[in-house]
Amino acid sequence: MHLKNNLKDIEQIEQLVLELNKEKPSQENVRSLMTAVGLNYTENSIDQMSAVLTLMGQMQASSIRQQKKQKVAEL
Repeated sequence: MHLKNNLKDIEQIEQLVLELNKEKPSQENVRSLMTAVGLNYTENSIDQMSAVLTLMGQMQASSIRQQKKQKVAEL
């Protein structure tokens, strides 16, 4: 899961979340989107959503660290 916080990555994650929230998600789309954002595909819907939430948490933590580094560099 080596993902940069760029707009394309975020858009793909948003698409993945939207797909996973459908009553009957297309597993073909889910597989494609999970692969695109660096996640291992699994058929279990709970594991799919868990992987996405974990990734989002990592992205948020990375963003917070970058902001802190910027503030320190500005001082």
